[in-house]
Amino acid sequence: MIMLLGRYFQGIGTMAQILVSYLMNSRRSTPYGLRIWDDGRIESFDTSHETVDARGKIKTEAVTPGWYELGELSIHQLDEVRKAVDAVNFAAMPSVIKTEDTLHADPTVSEWVAKTPQGQVNVKVPQWAPLPPGAEPLAKLVTIITNIVSEGADDDDGDDEE
Repeated sequence: MIMLLGRYFQGIGTMAQILVSYLMNSRRSTPYGLRIWDDGRIESFDTSHETVDARGKIKTEAVTPGWYELGELSIHQLDEVRKAVDAVNFAAMPSVIKTEDTLHADPTVSEWVAKTPQGQVNVKVPQWAPLPPGAEPLAKLVTIITNIVSEGADDDDGDDEE
């Protein structure tokens, strides 16, 4: 089965779609990002994982760069992510947001995918810093979804109640 932007649920016959995803890639550091599916699953883009050895010491081990399961959001948290994504208005954004200040630009490339009522939208910011005009909502969204995901990682009781 070929899947481009969805996952097939066995027995249900529906596909989850990416609600929002970002990937930051720089020549100066390892790539990182988050991907949130519309069913609440969270994935992070990783190049290494931390493990604990027999002595209890934390070790960092390299892994094949890619998307790895991170956890799941509660219904409330997923709703908060949806609201934050809707507030960005991805459908009205250009597909590429460039900076005028190429002299001082950071080589970090930011790539976004978002689910909108009009369909999937892709936005690329070839130089993330200084933040180009029009990319401010994306920077704010990184903070919002990172905070929500951090809360989700702390909430491991599986309860969707507040």
